[in-house]
Amino acid sequence: NTIDCGGVGAGIVSQMGNADSIFAFNNIIYNPMRDAEYHLGVGFKNEGMTVSHVYEDYNMFYGRADHLYYAWGWGTAYTKAQWTALNIPTFYSGYAVNDVEANPLFVNYAAHNYALQAGSPALTGGRGGVWPTYRGAKAPFDMTVTLSANPTSLPVGGGSTTLTWTSTNADSVVVRDQNNTRIVGSGPTNSSAGVSLTSSTTYTATAYKSPNTTTAQATVTVAISSSTDIVAPSAVTSLIITRDSTLDPTHRNITLRWTAPGDDADTGPATTYDLRFDTLLLTNDTRFNAATQVTGEPSPQPAGGVDSITITNLNPSQVYFFALKTADEVPNWSPMSNVAGSQNRALGRVATVSGSYPGYAVTPLTNGLLAPRGGTTTTWSSDQNTQPHWVEVDFGAVRPINCVQACWAWNSGQSAWMVSQQYTIQRWDGSAFVDVATVTNPPTSDSVAVTVFPKVSTQRARIYQPASMGPAVYPTIMWLTELKMEYDTIPPPKINDLTALP
Repeated sequence: NTIDCGGVGAGIVSQMGNADSIFAFNNIIYNPMRDAEYHLGVGFKNEGMTVSHVYEDYNMFYGRADHLYYAWGWGTAYTKAQWTALNIPTFYSGYAVNDVEANPLFVNYAAHNYALQAGSPALTGGRGGVWPTYRGAKAPFDMTVTLSANPTSLPVGGGSTTLTWTSTNADSVVVRDQNNTRIVGSGPTNSSAGVSLTSSTTYTATAYKSPNTTTAQATVTVAISSSTDIVAPSAVTSLIITRDSTLDPTHRNITLRWTAPGDDADTGPATTYDLRFDTLLLTNDTRFNAATQVTGEPSPQPAGGVDSITITNLNPSQVYFFALKTADEVPNWSPMSNVAGSQNRALGRVATVSGSYPGYAVTPLTNGLLAPRGGTTTTWSSDQNTQPHWVEVDFGAVRPINCVQACWAWNSGQSAWMVSQQYTIQRWDGSAFVDVATVTNPPTSDSVAVTVFPKVSTQRARIYQPASMGPAVYPTIMWLTELKMEYDTIPPPKINDLTALP
């Protein structure tokens, strides 16, 4: 919409009653009221109103020297910076970030010709996308396309690879080989297709947008080896997350270790690793190929050595799954390794608790999923009283543990993590629970508290909160979203240079 306020009127204003699910975007609001009133460009006077689920963004304002285009409440006007700084909780997150204050360059404003001149910022300042994806990207600027193949090298005789393409602002993407043969399955703007080949082949992805002609291309070549080596490395079966990364105070780094396979099965050194991770379980090659590929993997040690890598800048509130493949010089690729997740001994176990707050269940505590902002469906809260609170896990058999991670719930009303002021890790010794480690006043800015201690073996373990030692704002409860009890099961590397002195 183009709204000409004429210097005496308002743009988009809601004054009273309920304002629920209001979506205002892609509007030009020109020359709104200039006097002492505050019916400005867009606003909610909040005069006995209930305002919720408001989405306001990608609007253009022009005509006020004081730059006051927004209203919230009675008698107050705001600039864009002041408006976004209000962080109104009933508005969608990030509202007004893409609003623009600029002259839309009408063809002839005096004659009420509101068509836009060439070069008008309003031509490219809006939001693209189709309902209901109304909170999508800005209007299209340029078209792009990417194309990748996995693997890009095949052994003697050829084999299969998966072509994957993505695009932006395209209507379709067509993939062809060097003979101009269209690949079956191409056409969607973002997709993949499996191909089998017996000779080296170059593929080209071409992006189209109606009614335009070709606007973007990308190529990839899949090579066939001439080597006679047809034996692939063995699959890694010892991939595990170590506890090294939990000592990082940001909890954003994860260290992985595994025993190196050989070149031909388990003989000699292999050539390269392909390590990938995802927030979804890597159950097969398709999921593996779609996962995020790690860069900087180490060169494989000779068979039997131990390799490791630390992956940084991960989300501390997210569970990740890792797997790798190994290739020789051909390359012949191994099958996918075992999947390393959180190595959580509590995963899938039925937890018992001291008591639950009405509406909360213990199920989220051991399901392996972290969603600390999901309320009763993804978090657990104890009952509210001045008694101690605890969560206990029975492993079903005696197991070693040396690390417990308490993943706290998020309280949106307090804008804070519900971190217990004190808790103790306890193990069952056959007749009673015995203290293993006590933590007092962990950082309240962290979503997870990691407690590392010397290895203990037990069938049952629990996290125990003393009376009234819950979060500072709610000391009589304990509030978690996940409980992890872990242990590193990979041994040190073997010694290869043991000798006897004379």
